[in-house]
Order: sequence, then C-alpha cells, then structure tokens
Amino acid sequence: MHPVSFPSLGSGEDSDPFGSLSGFGGTRTHSDSGRGADPDGSASHAGHCYASRLRVGGSVTESASDDEEYGDGRFSATLRIVRFASSLQQQLAARTKEVETLRLELEESNAAQEEMGQRLLGCTEYIADLERGLEQEARGRAALAAQSQLLQQQLQESDEKLSGTQATPLPAPRAQAAHPILGCLDPSHTFPTLGFDSTDPRDIALAALQRENQSLTQRLIASSLAAAQAREREEEARHQVCMLQDLNAEMMASINALSLELNLLRPNACGRARGRFTLDFLRGSTTGGASKGA
Repeated sequence: MHPVSFPSLGSGEDSDPFGSLSGFGGTRTHSDSGRGADPDGSASHAGHCYASRLRVGGSVTESASDDEEYGDGRFSATLRIVRFASSLQQQLAARTKEVETLRLELEESNAAQEEMGQRLLGCTEYIADLERGLEQEARGRAALAAQSQLLQQQLQESDEKLSGTQATPLPAPRAQAAHPILGCLDPSHTFPTLGFDSTDPRDIALAALQRENQSLTQRLIASSLAAAQAREREEEARHQVCMLQDLNAEMMASINALSLELNLLRPNACGRARGRFTLDFLRGSTTGGASKGA
C-alpha cells in the first residue's frame, strides 16, 4: 500500500475545498480533513449548490422584509396624510364659522351706524329748527320789550296829565249847582267819570285820559305776560338745545367707535378669507418624486 499525503490546512486553495462555505461561517473540522481529497469534484459541486441555495433563500428573506417595511411606511404616510387632512378640515370649518361671525358683526355694525346717522341727522334738523325758533322768540321779545317801554312812557304821560287835570279846581258856581230832580249836587260836575253827561271839555278830556290809561295798563300787563312767556320758552329751548348737543356728542363718539371697530375688523376678515392652506410635506414629496423620476 502506498502512503496518502494530505495537504496542509493553511496552504493555497486546497485548504478549503468547499470555499464557497467560508462566507457562511462554515469551517473545516479535523474530521473533515481526515476524509481525504475529492478527485472527481463532486463534493465541491454539492457545496456550491448548497451555497447557492442559501444565497437565494437569504435574498428572498431580505426582499420580503424590505417589502414589509416599505408597505408599513406607505401605510403610516397615508395615515398621517389622512389625519392632517382631517385637522385641516376642522381648521377650515372653524375659520369659516369665525368669518361668518365676523360678517354678521360687520352687518350689525353697518346697520347700527346707519341708524345712528339717521338719528344724528334728525337731531341736527331739530336743533336747527330750535335755533330758528329761538331767533324768532328773541325778535318777538325785543319787539315786546320796545312796545312795553313805549306803553310805559305813554302811561306815565297820561298819569301826569291826569294828575294835572285833577289838581285844577272846578268853578264854585258850577260845583255848587244842584240837580233839579235829586236836590243835590250835580254828579256830572263832581264825578265826571261816573257816566253822566258833561259839557265841560276838561271833564271830557279827563274821561278820555282815564280810558286811555286803563287801555294802556291792560296792554302793558298783556305785554309783560307775553314777555315772561317768551322768556320761559327761550329758557326751555336753550335747555333742549343743550340736551340735544350732549346727545349729538354721544352719538358722534359712538359712531367714531363703530367706525374704528369696522376699520379694525375689515382687514382681519379679508385676510382670513383670502388665507390658503398648503400641504408643505406633499409639495416636498411631489418634488422628490419628480426628481426621482427624472
């Protein structure tokens, strides 16, 4: 029998006849080294087939795990998109409700402003009417004052004439004349104002002065009452004018406040109405997909 020589374990390609197994962690043991060489190469062919089967199986396993991870990523991205779309819908509903509320507030403010403008116009016209009435009352009071002064002068002159006439003594024979029927003094000479007929011109003048005095006195009383009433109406009109001026100032302040509020609300409402919602991550993903496709 001839001795069989074995190659060393660390030399050349013969140290690993199943070299394809080295990548899979396979090592030759001492029992494997004692089996001897494989002259026909069947063992190496079987090793290559086994390694190829392992490699194919490993690639299938890795591709399945990649598919699962890719599916999970797409599902999670879709879920995030759905959640974000739901959140955007809720925000859009809230903004729409807010814009509707602002629109109603604007309409109410416009209606209130128009109503206050009409009331202010009415108050302004009423104030103008009162001012015209005050001017007429002032002119009437001035005329009444002038008439009263004239009547006072005439009354004073009549009193002076009357006092001068009464101070003149009557003639003694006529003063002592007896009435033919009553047997007493003639009342027409003694009391010329009692309605008896008198032929003396001084008695006639005295009676006329007394009547004029009474008429002037009545006219003076009437003019004084009219002046007092005019003064009362003027004071009342002035009080109403003061009240209306205060009301006018309050209305102007309210209108200015409403105008300021409208000026503050309109830009906000318009800005919110023109607002757009954009999906930034979708825009980025679309751009990324386009770049990948390119």
